Amino acid sequence: MRIKNWDKFQHFKHKSDMKWFKCYGRDLLNDPDFMKMDDVKQATLLKLWCLASESNGVLPNAFDIAFRLRKPIAFVEKLLMELDTWLIKHDDAQKLYSNYITDKSRDRLDEDKIIKTSVRFDEFWNEYPSIRKQNKKGCLEKWKAKDLDLIADKVIGYVKAMKQTKQWKEGFVCAPDAPAKEVVKPTESDLTNAKNKLLEASKKGELKQAFFALSPEVQSELREYANELKKAA
Repeated sequence: MRIKNWDKFQHFKHKSDMKWFKCYGRDLLNDPDFMKMDDVKQATLLKLWCLASESNGVLPNAFDIAFRLRKPIAFVEKLLMELDTWLIKHDDAQKLYSNYITDKSRDRLDEDKIIKTSVRFDEFWNEYPSIRKQNKKGCLEKWKAKDLDLIADKVIGYVKAMKQTKQWKEGFVCAPDAPAKEVVKPTESDLTNAKNKLLEASKKGELKQAFFALSPEVQSELREYANELKKAA
């Protein structure tokens, strides 16, 4: 898989040894496709460009991307799908996605096989009001267990918003693990619909694809259910 229009991003004579690329800010700011993306997609795309600059526009496989970006493999697979219009696929593009990972591990949905990170936890912890900072180790463990790096922007954004409320300003601040619970709240209807989709996908042998198509919030709630379906298949 390659970055789309890669030649536009570089003019280095010795392309095989290129470690940098050019990027015109005006072009990006005036590009509606780029500007309509959220901050996470924009930042990830820029990081993919950085990775591609090491191989003349060619991206490594998803497992290596996840390692280099220090992100969960599920996050990388999902973002590669969503950034599809910015990439050029080869015939073996599936190696970038689940099939490649499946070759390495047939139990990608199992809890002990999932690559989880806590890169954004310190950012969250530093943002939290000192009046309620307690049990950092326990909060870190919960953060990692629930893959909250996937929705870190939402959790941190919630904390920033609550810090402006009268309740928090007066010292009535919830425990550090509460914001994630407020943000990660799929409705019962959402979970029921997602379970039905997973069940149908499992019958077709497409459980993994269906699971990673779910939002991170729903994935967190239904991981155990997906594992049960996988074992029963």
